[in-house]
Amino acid sequence: MFRWYTIVLLLLVSCNLSRVPRHHFDSYLKPPTPDYIILNHWAAHPDKIDGADTLPPFPGLANQQADARVDVFYLYPTIYF
Repeated sequence: MFRWYTIVLLLLVSCNLSRVPRHHFDSYLKPPTPDYIILNHWAAHPDKIDGADTLPPFPGLANQQADARVDVFYLYPTIYF
């Protein structure tokens, strides 16, 4: 059974201060805004052959993108680490 101080120690160790960024984000220039008319600026697009077109090798799965009732647009969050 964990004692209270063991849990507190685990919490403190999990808050690793080395993960704090060592620079300010404002010191970098923003990249130019992508032109989304150009297909190369998309990670996945219906008119482009990409990783989103692959299916896991499980029986019963089929590519049904052409018959889908809705489109899904996923905005991947930017991450630092």
